[in-house]
Amino acid sequence: MGQVAEAVLKIDFYYEEGDRGNFTPIVRNVQMKNVESGKSQFGIWIRAYDRSPATNISLDHCTFRDVAEPNVLDNVKNLSLINVQTMYQADAKKAK
Repeated sequence: MGQVAEAVLKIDFYYEEGDRGNFTPIVRNVQMKNVESGKSQFGIWIRAYDRSPATNISLDHCTFRDVAEPNVLDNVKNLSLINVQTMYQADAKKAK
């Protein structure tokens, strides 16, 4: 994929009504394989609740280029990163 406005993988429990909703969100068993991005603000953005962590998230053979900021990982359980490369904007400028 080319340019992504925010994050290549984004899981955000605090979206819209956030923790005021009637139902606790559950995210588990997410798998991302062989994904390449050309530019994004974040490679990975995950913000879950203490009582309901994002669980069993797996990224395999992914490359995120020209990333502006470090990953956000709040309340993530069993995160697996296999051959994942993140190249930040400062790194890209040095490589030129």
